[in-house]
Amino acid sequence: MTVNIYIHQTIKGPGTRAGSYTYVLEADVNGKVATLTHTDILEPMTEKKAELIVILKALKRLVKQCDVMIVGCSLYLVTAVDQWLDNWLLHDWQNAKGREIANKEEWQELLEYIRKYRITFVKECQHEYLYWMKSETEKAERKRKDGI
Repeated sequence: MTVNIYIHQTIKGPGTRAGSYTYVLEADVNGKVATLTHTDILEPMTEKKAELIVILKALKRLVKQCDVMIVGCSLYLVTAVDQWLDNWLLHDWQNAKGREIANKEEWQELLEYIRKYRITFVKECQHEYLYWMKSETEKAERKRKDGI
């Protein structure tokens, strides 16, 4: 079985800020498409950390062994997993400049999931859930800003 995870979060650009997120888990269950969704607020953090946090929240919902395809707009995540992760492991979670990588704890947790499930990351900015996810995160943003 393959579970597709679609992610969307509102923290963009450099710096630290609060935001919101939505994810959709989608799987074929007995010939029918089943989805599980969640929308919530993100405390102030960077865009890259937000992407990792949202993925980890979605992965925590998995209960059975499966293949996983994570779909989002992040070239950073695709590149990090495909090109940098092995080097980070070889160099004790340090980057090419010899400094500890940002968001080390989140990357270590993600690595546990990568080892447990066969995970593929896909940079796809347009997908069937995108407009609904944007609408959900906008609602959460309004609630956050209104203090609800």
